[in-house]
Amino acid sequence: MSAAAALRIPSRAPYYSSAFLDKQSKSTWFGALLFLCAAGFAAGVYLLVSASAVGKSRDENLVNYIEDVEHWTDDVRPSFLGVDIYAEAFGQNVTLAAIESGATSYEDLHKWEEGHSDLPKYEPLFYEGSVGATTVTVADLYTEMEQDVAHDFKMSQVRFSIVSNGANSNFTASFPLWKVEKYPGVQECRLRSSTVHSFGKCKVLQRARTVCITVQSNDEGSWEVDRRANGSCWQGSHSHTPGLVDYEDYRLGHRVAEEEVSSTLKLLIRSSNDPYVQAANLTNGTMYFGTTSEERSVEGLVLVIVSCALTLPALCFFWDTYYGEDSDIDWMVGSEARKYKKFREEEKEPESVMKEIVRDFEMHSL
Repeated sequence: MSAAAALRIPSRAPYYSSAFLDKQSKSTWFGALLFLCAAGFAAGVYLLVSASAVGKSRDENLVNYIEDVEHWTDDVRPSFLGVDIYAEAFGQNVTLAAIESGATSYEDLHKWEEGHSDLPKYEPLFYEGSVGATTVTVADLYTEMEQDVAHDFKMSQVRFSIVSNGANSNFTASFPLWKVEKYPGVQECRLRSSTVHSFGKCKVLQRARTVCITVQSNDEGSWEVDRRANGSCWQGSHSHTPGLVDYEDYRLGHRVAEEEVSSTLKLLIRSSNDPYVQAANLTNGTMYFGTTSEERSVEGLVLVIVSCALTLPALCFFWDTYYGEDSDIDWMVGSEARKYKKFREEEKEPESVMKEIVRDFEMHSL
């Protein structure tokens, strides 16, 4: 056996080759973690900085809302309570009933407002009735859906009569009972249950569900349609189509062509000073006035703390991995780590190296 073979010194190369990919993969994961921590920290700082402005926006909306509630309670509601409202539609005459109860504003607003104590309470009042709309066959609906353009059909009318203080105010609401809406792309179809795919487009069949009209008191003390909002309960609201009528999606499914589809139309009359209407206009239909400055600050502080808590261990891990004494061993796994660690320990003791040389020489001499 040659002296070169006898004087064999273990090499680090075999251990590095199998651990390189694992090390690179872990570097990627921890790099992504650091990026997320940095993004969370930046978002938390932004929330802390913007807390004051966000809280101010909520306070401004609440000031207007509180004034609306006070005006409703003291002036509007008592006079609106004695109004008689009648409706005529589809050959039917209906008397709208006054709906009032000791409800609070929380019942009309978004569920996120439940934890806020700065909202005033009020007693609602509106007038409600319903009529049966004209029927239409399934075959007619399929025929309308086959058209390649959005359109309305089955035009209808509801005549309202508002009697107050001896004065009679009449108003007629004209609207389509059915609509076909068209949306680009199939993603909209997946978000809606009542859709039909047609040449990559999305068509939705809708029918009228509610007719809601707002009224206001004139100088004579009688009530008439609120012309400022064109009588709409959802003026300025993104959650409803602007207008007098709220529509719902209707799914045809697998039905017999001769089957008739009936529907019930709800009729609502509200005061234009109703806190519900005012809240919808102030919040663009979300019924949520926004977070307070305290809530915003807490959210930002939590993000900052969590980001820092996750960042510090990751940084320590990187430092120990790349600059620590056993940085190479930390990235190895299983038997490779044990072998290489043993080699590192023996490398520091020359006597152990000489013992291994002698042992190898004796084995090959036999």
